[in-house]
Amino acid sequence: MRYELKSISSWSYIKVMFFVNLIVGFVLGIFAGIFSGAFMSIAAGLMFFSEDAIDIDSGFPIVIYIFAMGIMFSLGNAVFGTLFGAIIAGFYNLIVRLTGGLEIVLQPLGNIQAAGPGQQSVVAEPLKPKYVVPPPPPPPSAPPVVPEPPPASKEAEKDKNNDNDNERFKPPDYLSNK
Repeated sequence: MRYELKSISSWSYIKVMFFVNLIVGFVLGIFAGIFSGAFMSIAAGLMFFSEDAIDIDSGFPIVIYIFAMGIMFSLGNAVFGTLFGAIIAGFYNLIVRLTGGLEIVLQPLGNIQAAGPGQQSVVAEPLKPKYVVPPPPPPPSAPPVVPEPPPASKEAEKDKNNDNDNERFKPPDYLSNK
């Protein structure tokens, strides 16, 4: 299956990437806060810093510092990362108009067997559909042929016609005095 990515919707990209950058920025900010807090505590113990420059016992807990770094990084990453990504998406849309889309070839997954120690993973044959195609209906058959009765004698035909005539000329039931 071949697909082409012809354009990236700028607004949907901005909505999604804002929240992705917000979360990634917060995680990176937490790590930056941990490392910078550790650096400040190590630097405070070194001799060439005066005690007035860095005071660890000032009552400012390191947890608040780490959390504040997470918030600052998340907001900065959300704003600037999303803005930079939107510019990149706009450039992509301009380039696609000139050169065509990004072609993507997708292939359905097959049955993947887990590899044991010292083995390579083996891809078995592709999955087969789980439905069964019903057989076609049988061809229409001709209606059964009913043999005609043998011709009756002339007297039987005459009696049959007389019975029909009698039925035709019979008065209706509501006129009879039964």
